[in-house]
Amino acid sequence: MQEQYSPSPFALADQSFLAALPKRNIVTDEDLAKIKLPGFRYDEIHQAVLRMYEKADARIIPLQVLDVVSGLGCSIIPYRSFGPRVHNVLLQASPDAVTAQFLGSTRSAILYNDRQPATRINFSILHEIGHIELGHKEQSQLAEVEANHFAAVALCPLDLLEHYHISNPQKVAELFDISDECARHRLCALNNSRNVPHSSSRIKFRRAIIERFQFKRTAQIDLFGDYVF
Repeated sequence: MQEQYSPSPFALADQSFLAALPKRNIVTDEDLAKIKLPGFRYDEIHQAVLRMYEKADARIIPLQVLDVVSGLGCSIIPYRSFGPRVHNVLLQASPDAVTAQFLGSTRSAILYNDRQPATRINFSILHEIGHIELGHKEQSQLAEVEANHFAAVALCPLDLLEHYHISNPQKVAELFDISDECARHRLCALNNSRNVPHSSSRIKFRRAIIERFQFKRTAQIDLFGDYVF
């Protein structure tokens, strides 16, 4: 369940509030194409995703992102909880989401733009969780790429696509509650992964994912009923 927050404790002056927010490097598709992670780092990100699932007791696809955030002990606050001035400062910091830690609180707070489409909100929130779970201390394009990969893996594990032979982009988007663009990227990643030998860590991750997750009942009907992927 999403917690309710009063904006009044956070009604700070624009400059003070902005100074408390991380400065994000916006990563474009071109950046993603240029920055490649070493194989061991992909394994580390997969393990971080699995630890997040375990801490949040995530077992249902599509992933219930607000429940995951709650299970991790983070606060989650929509931009529109704030007054107009702070709301504008947040949009300057990021059109999607930022992570902040307010004075007097030991919990990380994920602030997100609730005017974005639901699929983008989910990705943005998991991107911020990625920064937290991966222990990013500095802002860089590499950190942004890692957080993007974390979010993509968390929302749509390739192992479920392969295990259930899901290859229709529209069905991927529906089953995992992700955007059409994200669905296409994940299917492309699945195709590319077939030519890469899997490490023992990667094989363990695959087994854990298949054992952990089930689809919502309506999705199960599609998977094992008359629908052909």
